[in-house]
Amino acid sequence: MEAPPRARRLRPGDPAAVRRLLTAVGVPTMAFDWTVTELLRGDDAIRARVEVGPADTWAPVLDAVLSVAPAAFGGPDRLRMVAGLARLRLAGVPPETVDIQVTVRDGELDVAVDDARGGTVARLDGLRYGSMDEAAGPAELVHELTWQPLESAPGAEARDLVLVGAEPAMLAALA
Repeated sequence: MEAPPRARRLRPGDPAAVRRLLTAVGVPTMAFDWTVTELLRGDDAIRARVEVGPADTWAPVLDAVLSVAPAAFGGPDRLRMVAGLARLRLAGVPPETVDIQVTVRDGELDVAVDDARGGTVARLDGLRYGSMDEAAGPAELVHELTWQPLESAPGAEARDLVLVGAEPAMLAALA
């Protein structure tokens, strides 16, 4: 795996380092069976080739992405959980092999996921992690989910809908 021009400052790393980091912070197993086969590291970036295998959904790829991404942070090992995401884009069917490029920008991560041919199949922009080692304030512990109806503007065109984790009954109701 060759680093793209924007990431030439990356140097080879041990592919097993991601699993060791996860084990060290209390995550001994993964939700899906994926393997980091190549790893390049830098001070503010990481690039990993990951074998995910055949999948009907994006879940295994996203599990790998969200597990590999925190390795781009420097400093001591910490258990980090996803705290926010500004934008997620997925294209086509999930590939069996992906190259995950993570760049740290102002404490947030931007992630590009390429297929084995180098085509970008996913982007996660503004990915934020919270450290499980830090105490959360009251405002961070209280959440409210409020569903609001979406009113269509007169004459507005229909927009595409992406349904993640579709359940058969929901698909039938939407058809």
